Parts: sequence; C-alpha cells; structure tokens
Amino acid sequence: CLATAAPGVDIKWRKKAADYTEQNQNYIPLIAGQEDYDIETGTRKSVLTLTSLMGTDTSDSIECYDDTVGISGVITLEVIETSVTPFHKEVIKGTEATISCSVELFGLTRVVEEMWWEKEDGSVISSGTDFVVVVGPYDAQTNTQTTTLTTTRDYAIMNAVDTTYTCAVRRGGGLPTKTSVYLDVYNKEQLTGTEATISCTVAGLTQAFSDCCLNTQGYHHRCRPDIDL
Repeated sequence: CLATAAPGVDIKWRKKAADYTEQNQNYIPLIAGQEDYDIETGTRKSVLTLTSLMGTDTSDSIECYDDTVGISGVITLEVIETSVTPFHKEVIKGTEATISCSVELFGLTRVVEEMWWEKEDGSVISSGTDFVVVVGPYDAQTNTQTTTLTTTRDYAIMNAVDTTYTCAVRRGGGLPTKTSVYLDVYNKEQLTGTEATISCTVAGLTQAFSDCCLNTQGYHHRCRPDIDL
C-alpha cells in the first residue's frame, strides 16, 4: 500500500469481518510494518504479508487506510499469492544433476522479486565451480517462473550423497516462501530388483569353452571341470 500524504501519515490494515455489511461495517485489524516516509516523493509504503491465505482474502476485503486521510490515502493495493512446485531428481553417483522449482504467479504483478537456492545449512548458493543457478524469465503462457540448480560433475563426484536443497521465493516485499527440493543419489552397482549383467574374462586358454559359471558363495570361477582358475 503506497500513500501519498503528509509525513505524519500512519498506514494501517484491516479486513472485512465475515458478518460485514454496508449497514454493519465490522473489520478485523491486521498487523503490518511500514517504511520510513520518503521526503523526495512525499509517500510512505506499507507491506502486509499473509502467511495463511484464505479464499476470502482478496483486494475487495482487505484495506489499508489512515485514520485521518481515510481510504483516499490508498494508491495501490494488491494481494499476492505464491504457489511453488518442486521438481525432485534421482541421479547416478558422480553425474551432473539439475533440480528446479516452478512458481505460479497470482496477483496483478507478474514478477518474482527474488529467487534463490540454499544448502541444508541455510547458506545461499551462488553459481561457480560447484553449482550453476539459473532464474528463468516469466512465462506468460503458463503464468509461471522457474529457477534451476545444477550440480557440476566434479562436485557430484566429491559429494555423492542424498541432499535436500531449498528453493526460496520472495514476492511483495514479505517473508520468503521456502520449498524443499530433493536430490537422491544412488550407485548403479547397488540397484536392487532390476536386471543386471556380470561377466568374467579368462586369459591364457588355447581353446574356447562355453561351460562357464560363477560360484556366488565364494566367487570362485570355474570354466572347465578339471581346471581351477
């Protein structure tokens, strides 16, 4: 909410109560901070963040106001809702991997102010030798914006463990929305329940033998009844 008024303007927020009518105007007060008065522009801005958005929380039911100026102090008002969809990934140990999260944008402003990735310890990830972070543009056809995180091959070899990354999104100047994105790492040799092929190579033979087996008890290779290899 941006109010153009004298320096003493005090922006407050309220929501129409469930029993609100034109004759019985009941409101529920809402708590929000406001920025310092901007002398150059003659304005003061206040941002309200709703952590649990309800279907009734629309720009028609929420108002910002000043006790003296009244509703006329409102220049812009937008209720912003953000929906984040994570895309997890399973990869073979030691290979590059790319995970992503897609933000569906609701509200009048189709823009994400900030998108970033965090490690499990909460530290922010930057593009470099270990990671590549890409924040894509707004897609008007799907009404979404997507960010990707790619682990480089060298980093994947040194850190071949299951890891949970965090995709963080901030809109409207409020608290960020944080979503977990999982990167599951597995060893190709350790997969269970799948078809596998093993082989043995016998050197020093003067003729070919087709009777070759593998003793799983002691891993003892025998390719002729009378010869132990």
